[in-house]
Formats: sequence, structure tokens, C-alpha cells
Amino acid sequence: MPNATHYQTLLSLLDTYYLEIPIIQRDYAQGRADKQVTAIRKVLLADIHQALRESTYLDLNFVYGKVKEQTGHQPLIFIPIDGQQRLTTLWLLHLYAFHNDKKVLEKLARFSYKTRKSSRQFLEHLVKHCQEVITSTLLPSQEIEDSAWFLPAWQYDPTIASMLTMLDHLHEVFKDFAETTKLELKTQLQAGYLRFRFLDTKSIGSEDDLYIKLNGRGKSLSPFDNVKSIIIEQIILHEEELKQVHDIDRWAYSQFFDREWTDYFWHRSKENFDTDFLLFLTLFFHNYHIIDNREDGWWFSFDKTQMDATFLMTLYHTLNFIISDNAAKVAKFIPKTPDKDKDYAHAIASYTVESQLLFYLVTQYCAMAKTATLNPDFMEESRSKQWFRILWNLIINSNNNLNHMNIIKKIDEFSTQWYDLLGYFAGDQEIKGGFHYEQIKEERIKAKIILKHPDKDAFSQAIYLAEAHPYFLGQIQSALYLSFTNEEKDVTLISLDKFHRYWQTLSTLFADTTENKMHVVRRALLSYYGDKDDYRLSVDSQRTFCVTAPRNATSLRALFAKGCNKPKLRQFLDDLTLEQNMTEQLENKIRTYLVEHKDKPLSWRDCMMTYEALWNKMRPSLLYSREFGKKFLLLKNSVASGRTYEVFITSLSIELEKVKQQLIEKGLSLRLKGTSARSDHRLEIFTTANTKDIRAIIRYDYTQSCFTIDIAGDKQKRKALHPNSINKTVEYILEHYI
Repeated sequence: MPNATHYQTLLSLLDTYYLEIPIIQRDYAQGRADKQVTAIRKVLLADIHQALRESTYLDLNFVYGKVKEQTGHQPLIFIPIDGQQRLTTLWLLHLYAFHNDKKVLEKLARFSYKTRKSSRQFLEHLVKHCQEVITSTLLPSQEIEDSAWFLPAWQYDPTIASMLTMLDHLHEVFKDFAETTKLELKTQLQAGYLRFRFLDTKSIGSEDDLYIKLNGRGKSLSPFDNVKSIIIEQIILHEEELKQVHDIDRWAYSQFFDREWTDYFWHRSKENFDTDFLLFLTLFFHNYHIIDNREDGWWFSFDKTQMDATFLMTLYHTLNFIISDNAAKVAKFIPKTPDKDKDYAHAIASYTVESQLLFYLVTQYCAMAKTATLNPDFMEESRSKQWFRILWNLIINSNNNLNHMNIIKKIDEFSTQWYDLLGYFAGDQEIKGGFHYEQIKEERIKAKIILKHPDKDAFSQAIYLAEAHPYFLGQIQSALYLSFTNEEKDVTLISLDKFHRYWQTLSTLFADTTENKMHVVRRALLSYYGDKDDYRLSVDSQRTFCVTAPRNATSLRALFAKGCNKPKLRQFLDDLTLEQNMTEQLENKIRTYLVEHKDKPLSWRDCMMTYEALWNKMRPSLLYSREFGKKFLLLKNSVASGRTYEVFITSLSIELEKVKQQLIEKGLSLRLKGTSARSDHRLEIFTTANTKDIRAIIRYDYTQSCFTIDIAGDKQKRKALHPNSINKTVEYILEHYI
């Protein structure tokens, strides 16, 4: 048996074994005519031609299999588990080269397919008639199909069809080999430039388990297999530097691919583990500029020469880290397992720029720390903890400013300080670019507190606890900035007690971020403002009541972060106590405000605080409002030309819904009219039996600050109603129409 520590060639393998492709194996596929396989075939044959032309070795990776012991003097049979495709292509190439060498042909006759009887018979005839096939003026496939020995039924055997295509391509690539290279194809093949590693499954574990892993993908060629083979090729090319500079043995590297790393992805996603592994490599390659895009099929045309020893070292340490127990400590940074029913194209689209950048934090740390990532104190000692903490905060809280390449460059810059990133952020040097400047500023303040504050141990624990809040996602500047005791923002003078107080208030306020709870917060905030100002944030010509989603630039989180030093927002927080239920306190503020303002002219603020249903008129992801002329409008979408709701008329309709049954009993119905900002927003009362029989039209007159009613829809019979009360207006309608 060949020694597993030495290379083998097809001829040396056939010196020792008969080679038998088992029944359970898939059909030969490298000769298929579809686009993807054609591209792979061109690359493979080009690599083979280059190796033979330049007399350089081409490593065709590992060939796994089972050696079948025979009785008596019968020859040993090698049954390949992985390597069938490569072995078959090599066999066809040797048949092409040695078509007139009887001795070698006797060796090649030891190669057989058990998948189908037709495949086995075809190979026997092909060896017997190969000289006339190869020397014919026709293409090999044409000569074969025109031959008397070729049975018509064989054209339906996918293995045979694939072999015919491959023979034609071999002829196209190698027909002028001797003339153009001044070398004999036979001589170059005998020199062993095309080689592979032979491994008996006895040396690597269970044959059945390995077979399932390697063949569970189905019958089509796997792009992952091709990418893996290219990586192995580059490992061999950079073998010396990997060993001398990075202390990585290339044999161990190759075996990790086929054992531990494959095991990891196999157990992670058995249904499509090679797609999962390929997605992992895609994100890795894209982050390191090996490929320009992540589109389906990138593996056909990328420049493999960009894979240098440093890149391969990073991949090695990353994969070893991924399969370790420590990976669970940074699970949120590692790409998730794709849905089993998604193909590559759909799966890759689910990985955002953000998720790809978070993954880059893992790979860059592995590149810097190397085997230290496997230490038991990973994520407990300062270097790893601060690397992932600081950069997580920067990426997650720069979501509106993420440029993939710019952030990659910035992380590369920080990588030079990986051993003390906290100290780097606490230093005096300028840090800018890539990430959101406000988040950079926050991280620098926190770094200085953690390292320099008189009560740094207690303060750092308070910061870490606050950063873990699911709503604030590491951005805690609202509580942080409120805690400064001087205008110069000297971090050594920041009050830990104040930070505790403001943070506990904010964390309790946002403990439940369901939309209804957040509307209570918004309504309570309105009670702190007068007629000429409010807390809303501007978005172009609209103003938003601040959405819930924390990472939106106009969220409630952003409101408190941006306005933490505004007196009314500070007062809002100061008035809240931790001794009482937070929602009850907010609702009491709303009730108190409305009671105190009941005799004052009705304002849009009063409506928004009184009628919770108004908040549902706006899209939760926008919460846009706009003053259009004198009208105050709530926008369903992002522009005023779309569906809008005039606040006073809509409030009146909500109040009238409460007496809807009385209207129905009188045969009356209500409808809101007016959609866009320029529309005539009004409320119509009409007879249910005849929708054209309008009994009254109600509008809001901004000049007189009151509702008006056109009796029977007649403007000449317009009447101004009570200016300060929606309830009084409802009473009038009930009195005169019901």
C-alpha cells in the first residue's frame, strides 16, 4: 500500500490497485455541458496544461478511499470515496496521451465504473479502441459515436456523455502540446507533475461518516469543492512562508479542511453544509479583497494569486477559532447558519454589510492574536474584551454611515493597536473617519473613564451593564453626558451617582419598547412643551415624533442622546422617580396637563395627548407630521402628497366613533374626506341609505380656532362651533342631528 505521507500519481496508484468507482457514487460530472461546469473545466484544464508545460507540480488535493482486501493472489481494489471526479479526468487525460502505449493501456484498463453496466462496458471498449479514437481526424466524441462498437443506448448514460465532452476538451487543449512546448505529453505525465495525496479511510476515521459528509451534496459539482482545491493549491505554493513565518504546517492545514473544519460545518448545517462553508469563505474573501463582489459564480473568475501567506494564516487561525468553544463567546459576530431551503444566491443576500463587518472583527483579531484566541481567558482578559466591545459599539451605532471598504480600512488601522485598543481610545491622538463621529466621541469618553476615573472599577462595571441594555445597544451617551459636573467635560469629575440615577431612569423608561408603551412616552414628552416648541426632530420638510427603532437616526434613543443637555428633556427625566410605576407616572403627567389646559384654545398637542388612536394614523417607522399652511397634518407615508390626516378633524371623528351606534339608529353614517396635504379635509355626515344625501360637513377653521359646520352641506349655512372643546362639538352634533 502506498505510504500516506507521500504523493501519488494515477499511474503509481494503478501500479498497486485496481481502481473501482462504486455503485453508490455519483456520475462523472466534470464533462457536463452546463455553464458552471464548463467554466470549472476550463480552469482545471488550463491549470493542468500550465503545470505540464512549465514542469511544475500541480497538487490535486486528497483522494480518500477504502482499500478492499482480496483473497489469494487477487489484486487489491481501491474504492474512492472522494476524488472520483479528479481521478476520472486524469484517467481520460492519460488515455489520450498513451493511446499508442500498450503497456500503459494495460494499467489504465484497471480503472472501472460500477455505477452502471453501460459505463463499465464503455470504458472497456474505449481502452480497446482508443488509438483509432485519438488519431481520427474527427473529434473524439464524433469518432466514438460513429463507431460500430458504440451502442445507441449509451448516449443516455450521463457518465458516458460527460466523458465524451471531456475527451473533446482534452483534445482541444492538448492536441498541439508537443508542437508548442517541444515536450512529450507522455513524458510529462510520467514525471509525476500531476499528483494527489492518498489516504485510506482507516487513517482518518469512519468511512461511512466521511462518505456521507463528502457526498451528501448531491450529484452536481460543488463550488465549495473547487474553492477549497484552489485554497489548498495556494497553501502548497506558500508552504515555506507559512511554516517559517507563521509556524503553520501545510499538511496539517490541508487535513483540517477535510476533518475538523468540515466536521464543524457538517454538524452546523447537514442539509447544505458545503453552501454554508462556501458562504463563510465568500464573506472572508470579500472582506480581504480577494473578490470584488459576492455574486453567485464569483468562484469562476477570481484572482487566486491574491491569496498570500498572511491571508492564508488568517483563514487558518479563524477556522480553528470558529470550531473552538471560545467561538460561543462572540456568537453574535459570526455569520449565522443559512436557511436550509435557500440556495447560495438567496442565502448570501441575507448577510448585510453590518454582519460582514462584525465577522471581520473576528478574523482580524484571529490574525493578530493567533492561537491566543483559544486561551481559556478569551473575552475575560482586557485585549479581547475591549476589542470586541468597542468595535461592536462603533459598528452597530454607525449603521447609517456604514461604507464597507472604509470601515474595513479603519478596522485595519485599529488592528495595529489590538493589544491595547482601550488605551488607544483613551489617548490624545486624533481618531476620525469610518464610523459615526458621535459614537467615536462616546467610546473615547468611556475609555478614559474606565482607565482614569477615580472610581474607575465601579464606573466601568456600570458602563458594561448599561451597554448590555437591548434597546440602547451600547450607545449610552444620554446618561453619560448628563452626568458631567463641569462644562469642560473632564472625565475625572463625572459623577458616578448621577450616571446611576439617569441610567436607571432611562433603562426603566425603555424596558418595554412596544409601540403602545412608547406612545405613552411621546404623549408625556409633549406635556413639557408650549405652543412655540416641541421635542420633534426635523426630517426634510417633515417632523417626526421619534420612532422606536433605536438605530434610526430619528429614534427616541437618538432624541435623548442628541438632546441630553436640553433643559426640558433633562427636566422630563428628573421628574421621574424609580419608586413608582413608570407608565403610571407618564399617564399622570398627561392627565395633569390636559386638566390644566382644558380652558385654553384647543391645540394639536392636546389632540395628540388625548387620542391614542391618532398615533396609529402614522407609519411606526416614520411617525411624520407636518405643518402645511395653517393645517397640522399626520402623514401616513413619507410625503405630504400621500395620505394625510388633519389632526382636529381626525380627532373629532375618533370621538364620534364612540356614539356611532346612535348615528346608525338614526340612519346616519360618517366619512373622512381629504387625502393629500392640499385636500379639503372634512368630516361628512350623510344618510346611510343615500350616500349623496349629505346632512352636514364639518371642518376645522384655523383662523377662528374652532370647528365649523355647513348644514346640509351648504356653505351659506355655515356655523362656527365651540372653540375649545371637541366634546362640545360632539354635543352639538348629537343635539341637532340625532
